[in-house]
Amino acid sequence: LKCTHGVVGSTPPMQRATKLLASSSADITISKETPPERIMLRLRRCVESIQPPPAMRTWEDPVARVRPSILSNSGLLLEDVRENFQVISEAARTYLEHTSRHTALDLDYLEAVEQLYSDSLKQMTVAVQCSSRLNPTHRCRGPGQITFAFREATVNEATRQRIDENRAEADRLFQLAVGMLPSKLFVSVVRIEAAITELIRLKREGEHVSSAIPLFFCMVKLIDDTIKRYPPARQFFVSCIDVLGQEYVAPDPSQTGTLLDTMMSTPTLIPILSSLFYPNRSPTSFGPLYAAIANSLAHQGTSDIFSLLSKFDVYAWLQERRPMISDRSRLVASVGVALQACGLDPVDDVAIVSDLLRRHLQRLFLYRFPEHYSDVLHVLLNGSASGKMSLSVWFMVLGCIGCQVENNPMAGLVTPAPTSKELTPDTVRETMAWMGDYFSKQRLLHRRSSDDTASSSGGSPSGALYANWRRYVSTLSSFMVFLSKTDVDISSGGPERKLSMVDAEEALKQCWQTTLALFDPWIHCFVETSTESGTASSSRRRQQLCPWGEEDTVLAAEVLAAFADCVLHMQRSFHMCARSGRDALSLLWHHYCTRFSLTGTLQPVLHLYHVRLLDMPWQEWVPTLQGVDSMHELHSDHPRECFVFLGRFLPHLDWHAVIDHYREASTSGIPSQADVSQQLHTKLLHLLAVMCGDPTIMQDTDSRIVNLLEAAVHFDWSVLDGTGFQLALKWVEDVGNPASVLNPVSHLTYILRVLYAAAEFQPTQQQYSSAAGHKDAPAKRLAYIEYNCRQVQRCAEQPSLGIQYYAPVITRILGNVETAALRATDSKAAQVYVTPLFQLLNTCASRRDVVDELLKTMLRLMELYEEAHGPSFPSPRPVHSILYLVCACQTVQSPRHMVSVLETCIRTYFDTSNPPTVDSTGRSSATYSRVIANEIDGSLSQLTAAHGLRVTQCS
Repeated sequence: LKCTHGVVGSTPPMQRATKLLASSSADITISKETPPERIMLRLRRCVESIQPPPAMRTWEDPVARVRPSILSNSGLLLEDVRENFQVISEAARTYLEHTSRHTALDLDYLEAVEQLYSDSLKQMTVAVQCSSRLNPTHRCRGPGQITFAFREATVNEATRQRIDENRAEADRLFQLAVGMLPSKLFVSVVRIEAAITELIRLKREGEHVSSAIPLFFCMVKLIDDTIKRYPPARQFFVSCIDVLGQEYVAPDPSQTGTLLDTMMSTPTLIPILSSLFYPNRSPTSFGPLYAAIANSLAHQGTSDIFSLLSKFDVYAWLQERRPMISDRSRLVASVGVALQACGLDPVDDVAIVSDLLRRHLQRLFLYRFPEHYSDVLHVLLNGSASGKMSLSVWFMVLGCIGCQVENNPMAGLVTPAPTSKELTPDTVRETMAWMGDYFSKQRLLHRRSSDDTASSSGGSPSGALYANWRRYVSTLSSFMVFLSKTDVDISSGGPERKLSMVDAEEALKQCWQTTLALFDPWIHCFVETSTESGTASSSRRRQQLCPWGEEDTVLAAEVLAAFADCVLHMQRSFHMCARSGRDALSLLWHHYCTRFSLTGTLQPVLHLYHVRLLDMPWQEWVPTLQGVDSMHELHSDHPRECFVFLGRFLPHLDWHAVIDHYREASTSGIPSQADVSQQLHTKLLHLLAVMCGDPTIMQDTDSRIVNLLEAAVHFDWSVLDGTGFQLALKWVEDVGNPASVLNPVSHLTYILRVLYAAAEFQPTQQQYSSAAGHKDAPAKRLAYIEYNCRQVQRCAEQPSLGIQYYAPVITRILGNVETAALRATDSKAAQVYVTPLFQLLNTCASRRDVVDELLKTMLRLMELYEEAHGPSFPSPRPVHSILYLVCACQTVQSPRHMVSVLETCIRTYFDTSNPPTVDSTGRSSATYSRVIANEIDGSLSQLTAAHGLRVTQCS
């Protein structure tokens, strides 16, 4: 039944079934064959009724496969698929043309729509029927005519037709766009994919096919703007390039450089090819590849550069490959170039690249520290010299070496770094010397531009160092302080190391020299010697190159503060050198006198020097005798501002401690130190005299020189010799105005008080107690009295001075005379003090009014000594009357004046009812009076013979 049913014929199925049933029933009822026979019979019938199968047609493969024989030949493979690539490129160009045309039509349509309607002026007249509701009987003449004038939108038919044609063309382009793509495009895509699939299969089976890489770069070159703007083609090429590149290009180190060159030459390919770029797989080319990207940072997009730089794993390269130091140094230089390309203040995308580069530099800097310390330092300075190095790089590097920078935004964001102890002493000192030399060259390098600026502005030329490093001055100041303090800590050894005095002084000297070399280009004036040639001769001119200009004063103050901080650290670290004359403060003062106070230095520069110097702890300083001499030199060989500064500087010293130190040195028993205290007092007194004679210093409100002069009254002047005293007195007499003696509020009054104390008129001092005073004390007292008398004489020569000023002066001089006479050893010594006073009556004879005032004051004081002398002066004794009488007889030339003095002395002597007293020599006043009487008799005889007078002798 199955075979009958399966026979293919023209008889309908129903008829075939009926015949089959009929024949089957007939066979069952009539046939006498055995079952096997019947089976065989039916099988024969079934076979005979089967028709032959239909004819088979051979179909060709729609896609021509790439023959395996050409896969290994790059030239044949590229030639074979070239037509397929052209088909894809042609489809992309067609798409681009349609897109461009459609865009042009849309733009034209938008332009035409604006011109479709226009306003046209039209008029319309409306008839208004007349019907009055107020007066039904009213009859109108006719309807009213109202004319309306208005603008109506009118369609521009030409524009309408243009729009219709535009939209029709746009519909046609749309139909082309949504239509079926050509079959050859699909065939080309499938064929290229098949070739790539076969290449990948061979690669995974272990067979490296050399034609794969040329095919890869061929597809890369085909990606142009046309392909990129056709999404299907772009997606196809990107997928094929990625698949083929991951198998053949990315694992091959020899292709890393070629891949990078391709991306650098065509930056638009970087987003496509960057996923295949693995520079760590090419360790020998790691540095050159990094340098190539770093050098192109200024010309490429930052996002593309970031995607490439993020492929470099510097940490893995260092740990796994352990490159040579030369390779690492070149990589440091490449990172420096890239950081300069990022600029001083990177923002947005550039900031991301800068942060990545900074992390790379940190990895290199910390690897085997400090092998790349100098390399990184060169990168920082060279980049900063061009003004392109970001401060964040400085913060990172300084944070790594333990240098604290104020207002550091990178604090806490950097990897913990080696401490400053890992910087060896030689490294620190070499860095300080190198930086000092580097910035000196930088300052001279920019000198010409600074000179041009100064000549145009009329100012003084400067090194222009601050102008070119303005953004980095604060950070550099912190770095220089760190270096200097590190050097000091290493040299001093810290609290646990005890240095001898000799070793400490030598270490301090070395630290001072290195610190000075480091700060030299920032704080010192450079002296430039130029030759000016003329027609007949040439001359050499010295010119000061100031370290900064007025616009950089704030930065300069910061650098000077840093330098002062370093000096203070030296003073504290080498405390064993204090009061030795070789401490840091002594070195600083000597440096001020030799470098800071050069002639020609501008006043603003000196002002900063002085402000910073006054902040130092000078109360701890004990100046040497040479240091005091240098203070004297400021008066003559240095700018005027320096001497005015000295008036502010001196009160900062603890002169009581200084005097104590020198007194101990004088009594130490060392022969060379025997007279140091005397020399100090001589120099100090002369210095105070010079200070007091300068009105600018005395009137300076910021100076405490008056307090120092008042304190100097209580110094121990008993060690001062007569030569030193007369030197100071001579200075006051030469530079001072004689009228200042008569003026109680004159500035010279302060130094006169000091001179009075130095002359040792008082037998004891409040603060010091010398045993017997200096051997030259009488000479000092006599010089002081003679000075006052000479000044009165000079005042008498000036008629403009009023007569009322002389009485207080004579009162003071007479008090000094009596004090000195009381401390005299004999009458001859006492007469020396009284003689200058009576000589005034002779020398001032040209001013009779002055002489009369002087004589009247003298006589009044002799009679009323209680009124004339205050409690500070000892009371006179009758012996003084006799002393005055003897001196007057020997000195006064005028008989009238002599007689007045003689009468007053005799009256004062005999009117005194005091009992005889004992003087300093142990003799009674009565005995002393008899001796004096003999002298008076001789003086009276000489006076009688000279003037023809008759005087009764004294008994």
